[in-house]
Amino acid sequence: MDDAEFADGFDRPDRLAFGLGAAQLLVVAAGFVIAYLLVRSGVVRQVALPCAVLVATLSAGLGWLRVGGRPALDWALLAARYATRPRDGSLLISTPALGVRASTARQAASAVRAPERTESSSGMIVPLFRDHRAPDVGAEPARVAAATTSVAATWPARRPMADCTARRVVFFSLRGGTGRTTLSVELACWLARHGRSARSDVGPNTPMQVALVDLDALSPSVAVRLGIPQPVSGSAHLHPGAPDVMVVHRSGVHVLIGGPAATAAGGAGVDADRVAHLLARLDDDGFDAVVIDVDAGITPGTRAALASADDVFIVMTPTASGVQDAYRTTEALRTSGIRDQLRYVVNRARADIDLSDTIADLAGLLVAEIPEDGALIDAENRHHVLALEGTGPAAHALSEFGSRVLRQIHAP
Repeated sequence: MDDAEFADGFDRPDRLAFGLGAAQLLVVAAGFVIAYLLVRSGVVRQVALPCAVLVATLSAGLGWLRVGGRPALDWALLAARYATRPRDGSLLISTPALGVRASTARQAASAVRAPERTESSSGMIVPLFRDHRAPDVGAEPARVAAATTSVAATWPARRPMADCTARRVVFFSLRGGTGRTTLSVELACWLARHGRSARSDVGPNTPMQVALVDLDALSPSVAVRLGIPQPVSGSAHLHPGAPDVMVVHRSGVHVLIGGPAATAAGGAGVDADRVAHLLARLDDDGFDAVVIDVDAGITPGTRAALASADDVFIVMTPTASGVQDAYRTTEALRTSGIRDQLRYVVNRARADIDLSDTIADLAGLLVAEIPEDGALIDAENRHHVLALEGTGPAAHALSEFGSRVLRQIHAP
């Protein structure tokens, strides 16, 4: 079979005459006309003739000469554009409000505005690796730009806090296996152990009342993560008239575990009305914070939980598929009207992979990077909470994440 050449000839420039395109032909013709006028002018022949030859030779070179497969005229235009382009100064500019240092005014300006998404002919290119060295799995992950992490200390709340309204936190991603349940469990237990209530009707040292709700109808695993016996039938706790069947974990968190029959007819997940009733009841019971683990898909119950949340943490992993999922998840949520409450958490972060460009392209807020750490797997197998009972980089990052969320809950 003969080889096929796609777009054969269609990508070549048009030739008008003498193998020249329109611009090259115009330059050659103009050069020859100028050379002729120099010869016919009243200038001394010893001066006019060399000048005419130089002009004719230069125009011919710009027209017919090829450098790197491109006409010399193209290279000349590019060189002229580069020479006349305005230059940024090399003065170091400090912007204390953002905590960044930029080497040029242009870089400083780009730090305060959301960058535009870049596209290429082959699609979106998101570089992951910082360099070509072998990955160091055990190393601490490098932080993103200071402009991102400094803002992460406080972020805007979607709805004002009231004395009878719990702070609602949801971890979400459209792809399974990102660590939503792990982060939900770790954050809820840390808040229950270290948090103090922000309600005005209780004392200043009253422990924070935290509820951990498992709304993952397809694969509820909060109970397994904490070592709590799983129910074998029904999900009465999700019914509007159900009694209180919450389990109190040793960390102090109140756990509403998901049951094997939590899936509604047709696999649509937990009913949205049941979710609304449950959240309202938790508010009435005086909880300060409610951490919700939901399905990977946008089911009616998941949509209800996301719409009522103060903070939606998109969980992303430092892989190509993880970055793609972050874009898909962000687009799906923003299309649904969930925008101001979006934040990002990188799970299993690695020192050799840089996601700062991705976060900037998403115009997002990176709140935490949880490094890849085998201690997390060990904690899950032992039904322990790493942020409370472990040491190491992941335990430290989880504790710092809990501190940031707690500061935000107490922010005015």
